[in-house]
Amino acid sequence: IKSKEALVNAEELNELSAKLYAIPKLSGTVTQKHTRINTQGYIESRLILNSLLFDDVTLNTLKSQHYKLLGALVDLDKEKETIVSSVMSDQINISLYEKLRSNAQILKRDSEKLHAKINVKDEVGIIKESDVKLAELLVQKIDNEIYNIDRVIEQRKLDIESKALYPYPARGITISSDKVSQLLSLKKNATDLANNLDLKKIMLSKLETKENA
Repeated sequence: IKSKEALVNAEELNELSAKLYAIPKLSGTVTQKHTRINTQGYIESRLILNSLLFDDVTLNTLKSQHYKLLGALVDLDKEKETIVSSVMSDQINISLYEKLRSNAQILKRDSEKLHAKINVKDEVGIIKESDVKLAELLVQKIDNEIYNIDRVIEQRKLDIESKALYPYPARGITISSDKVSQLLSLKKNATDLANNLDLKKIMLSKLETKENA
């Protein structure tokens, strides 16, 4: 965003420079003079007004620079929309994975209870060894899934920090299922807006090219 803002500032200065170049220039001089009759001297003042001929070329230059500035502003808006949409997408993913992790932890507790019951039966010899192994593998598989989910969540948080340039809240961000649905709808609207901005930039580029032709 900073680079796009810098480009906007540069184009604003360029537009101002073009306007200042086109407006009339007024200058003045004050000179003390003497004559044989008036030995005490007198003051001669002179005002000079210089003005460019305001032709079509000058007008086209001003229009072209204005369209260029508008194009830079559209680029800035596009960059902001891209970042907001990307951060929103990452946060939606975090919320969905956190819900998945919550469900996985419930499964883990249930599988651990099952494993404990199987161990009791194994101790008294009323269950097959293969059933014990399956129960152990189930607990291990769920642990691995929870670990993978945590890795995805942490990566998404890092992605948000790199885009927003702010640390992710230590307490996290809680979003209800209804809010997630609303955010998904907003994400689609953000995509539509980005497409509209692309069309606007194309139109401004055409207008700028036309004025420079």
